[in-house]
Amino acid sequence: MENEQYSGVISTNNNTENKYNDREAVNMARAIKMQESGNDYNAPKEAAGTSLGSAYQYQAPTWKAYAGEVLKDPNAPFTPENQDKVTYGMIKKWKDSGMSPYDIAQ
Repeated sequence: MENEQYSGVISTNNNTENKYNDREAVNMARAIKMQESGNDYNAPKEAAGTSLGSAYQYQAPTWKAYAGEVLKDPNAPFTPENQDKVTYGMIKKWKDSGMSPYDIAQ
């Protein structure tokens, strides 16, 4: 299956990290998650109410687009595991296309 490389959860536990093949992409996903929610998959929506809440604070249209690209399902469940898969997959794609960490973080 194409997405098996993303199986597991990006966590601070190094036992799960080996399920992702790019340490820099994993570290970037972790940094984004800490900045957006303090590593909390149950974080509330932002005050403006435009995000879906949770770890990465995705907005609904962005989630649909990225989930469609990475998971091949724009209506994929908004689970912690899927959030990690989508975030890692997009960061890895952008990194592999030549974008710098600075550009990805913008």
